[in-house]
Amino acid sequence: WVHRDLQNGESLRPKEQRLLDRISKAYHLPDWCSIADYRRIAAEDLGMTGLKTTDWTQYIAPFWSAVIQSALQPRGWWALLRGGAETFRGA
Repeated sequence: WVHRDLQNGESLRPKEQRLLDRISKAYHLPDWCSIADYRRIAAEDLGMTGLKTTDWTQYIAPFWSAVIQSALQPRGWWALLRGGAETFRGA
C-alpha cells in the first residue's frame, strides 16, 4: 500500500497518518510507504534499473466505493458472517 511521495524530511500529516493507521488495522495491512520508497528499494536493494512509475490514483479510487457498495449488499453480510470474526474485523 502506497501513500503520497514526501519531500526530504517531510512526514505525513497527523491526520493522514491516523487514517492510514485505521485502514491498516481494519484490513490487516503492513506499513505504508511512498512510490519513491518502493523505487529506492527496487533500485538500491534489488539492483533493478530502468524503473518507471506513474500515478494510478484515478484508477484505484473506484475500488473504495466498490468495497462500500459490496458491504451494503445482503450477500456481503452473509460472506462476512461465514468468514468469521477476523473477516468481519477486516471488513
